[in-house]
Amino acid sequence: MRSLSVAAALATLALGSVPSHAQEPTPAQPPAAQPPAAPTPPATPPPATPPPATPTPPATPAQPKPAQPAQAQPAQGAPQPAQPQAQPKTPAKVSSVCPGRILPLAVGNVWTYETVQAVLNGNPVTAPENMTRLIPHRAVKIVVAVRSVETNGQRMALVEGPFGLEVFVVTSAENKGPDTIVGLAEEITYDITRDPKTPKIFDKTIESTIVCSPKGRFDISPESFFFAGEPGGFRGLEFTKFERKKQTSLKLTNNVIGETEWIEEIVAEYQKVPTKGSNAKLTGGRLEMERKFIPQPVENTATRFGTFRTERLGLTTTGRIMLDTKLAPDGKPCTQKKLNEKKEEIAVPTEICELPANWIANIWLSNNIGIVQTLNPYAHMYQLIDAKLH
Repeated sequence: MRSLSVAAALATLALGSVPSHAQEPTPAQPPAAQPPAAPTPPATPPPATPPPATPTPPATPAQPKPAQPAQAQPAQGAPQPAQPQAQPKTPAKVSSVCPGRILPLAVGNVWTYETVQAVLNGNPVTAPENMTRLIPHRAVKIVVAVRSVETNGQRMALVEGPFGLEVFVVTSAENKGPDTIVGLAEEITYDITRDPKTPKIFDKTIESTIVCSPKGRFDISPESFFFAGEPGGFRGLEFTKFERKKQTSLKLTNNVIGETEWIEEIVAEYQKVPTKGSNAKLTGGRLEMERKFIPQPVENTATRFGTFRTERLGLTTTGRIMLDTKLAPDGKPCTQKKLNEKKEEIAVPTEICELPANWIANIWLSNNIGIVQTLNPYAHMYQLIDAKLH
């Protein structure tokens, strides 16, 4: 249950080495259109309109015996192909407290995602062999809800009222500056069942934030699913410092993503948190990350919730970790693979622990909807199955 890139970077320290893999982001192709079924005359044609001389392909996905699964997706997120619609689904106009509508944020908005088969360019995707020891549990379901918004000295929020009903309240807030702070609650469901006779399913709730402003700021906290398209939260550590030195998480041009690449540079300090009651004194470290966002061509993306016109972002993460206390020989806790004079691959000790090279994720977004689909380096793909937006 670790956040992509950040916690995975910390996980590499426990392994004593830093794996690497090279993979360039490749634009995903729209799902291949299925040939229409053989046209047949309508069973009961309207009396005022004669049947057409030449039938045309249906404009909607309704067809005899559509190829859809007869039951809900298995708990472990067994592979299941997306179900394309005949035309991209046109979302209704929605409001947002942050610039643009590529990720509409308003109190009460809810997005629900489930795991699906990881596919890119029509081909199944698997995690590289050198990533297998870093793979976290795959989430079965993710529900992200906007719970509060602070702006212009006011706080708007949904809170639990009488009889368990949620009520909307407005109170004063300490935030009186130009920034808007959006509070998110993210409920993540995991299935760790080993014996089908004894299901083990548990939920974990993460609180995260998005800070935006009219001047282009769109900072997403690293705990959030929206940060890198991966269920967030950190177990056993907390950030004591988290700064962005350059750019932001979501850079918009004229309220859309556009075609320009950008790099978000992050410098953070973390502290390991001991188990409650252990009174252990643990160390921390420093984390540096560069997150390069590469816009890809616009495409249609088919999901169980509909087919959407999407803007895809390729996200390549690089970075390094420096430990406060280096317990390894010569103070070099990590290793990097290099070639010696004989062109043999050897492991060289180093005090700086690099993240795996070309750590790549993909995020698909649709205007007035938000994130529609994600694919991370672990070959975990999550897809939108429902959204309630205002």
